[in-house]
Amino acid sequence: MDFFENGLLFFCHNYINETNRLKRFSETIEEVWTERANELDLNLKSNLSKAPESEHQDIGENFSYDYIETVIKYEFLHRQSVVITASSLVENALYKLCLLTSSCSGKKLDLNKQSKPRTSKINKCIEYLTVVENFNIGEVKEELDNINILYKVRNEIVHNNGMLTEKLQRLNIAHLKGSLGSIIEISFEFMDFYFKIIIRFFEKLKHQVTEFMSKNA
Repeated sequence: MDFFENGLLFFCHNYINETNRLKRFSETIEEVWTERANELDLNLKSNLSKAPESEHQDIGENFSYDYIETVIKYEFLHRQSVVITASSLVENALYKLCLLTSSCSGKKLDLNKQSKPRTSKINKCIEYLTVVENFNIGEVKEELDNINILYKVRNEIVHNNGMLTEKLQRLNIAHLKGSLGSIIEISFEFMDFYFKIIIRFFEKLKHQVTEFMSKNA
């Protein structure tokens, strides 16, 4: 079996690179909002210093409006998009890994055979790799648990217009804020944490892929 040709040899390495690429993109965009916020803050201070006190309230209200419209709303949209992209990256990677291992081992790939109804595609892939291909997924349990939380946030963005539901609120997810029924507030720290989790997931998964290749060489 030529693991170089079918891509399995560098599979995890390639997805680590993809995650780092997405992380760099996200951080570059975050810098834009930071610069914009600093510009607005400087303009506010300048305008307040030049204007009579009677105009300060109007200046402050205009600042708040501009800040919400040109920083906060764009941050929300950007971070929600990155959550969806990061979740899809893991989902697509695991499905591709299932396809590759199935083609190598000759075992049938049926993601619905083992799974309960409404199981996410990520967990269907994990079940296939565990039950059929004998991967020791226990080695990545911590990372996988966190990725499943990320996937839950992704589902709320996709299916509930990014609104914080009672179901998600009960999870008390770190670096995730918002009022019930309002837009989910995804922080920079939240994204940074999950990029690191995804990278660590693929780094640990490399060992299982190597074990699989040695058994199917």
